[in-house]
Amino acid sequence: MSDENSIEEYEKAQRALPKEKRDNFIVNYFTKKSIEYNKNPDPSAKIGEDMIKYVPKMMFLLLPLFALILKLVYIRKKRYYYEHLIYSFHTHSAIFLSFIVAKFLSWLTGFVVDVSGLILFAGIVYVTWYIYRSLRTFYGSKRWVTLLKFFFLFFCYSMLLTFCFLGIIAISFIGG
Repeated sequence: MSDENSIEEYEKAQRALPKEKRDNFIVNYFTKKSIEYNKNPDPSAKIGEDMIKYVPKMMFLLLPLFALILKLVYIRKKRYYYEHLIYSFHTHSAIFLSFIVAKFLSWLTGFVVDVSGLILFAGIVYVTWYIYRSLRTFYGSKRWVTLLKFFFLFFCYSMLLTFCFLGIIAISFIGG
């Protein structure tokens, strides 16, 4: 890293060096990014803002990938990919709606007593039950088969979500 306070100072210092002693493209890029973030009074807020900007794009990517995982897990059901995609849209919409209701209830009850933890817990229990029940209804599997596939889908979706969040962090740092 460099001691310069601005990108212009860093570039000027780099131009003053002989070509073989200058930073390579990657070091140059990340040094400029770190100078840019350090100029901000709250760098973590800037990174958070940039991350929030990419969440809709992440969801746009997650929906078809989740449908693909459903297609692979329920391969014997002889359903078309678009049916899994519709189920994926439906499930994500229900989850978002549940969290909006939970957030509203937390806000509403916050004036009297703080039960946001209890509401969040109830929301998570409801969403878990809802997904299990919708899988069982939509795919017509037995209880234990659905439960086993539910946990496998949860694991796969968690991994997918983790990779997408890591990608968002990288993109927000690189492209921000």
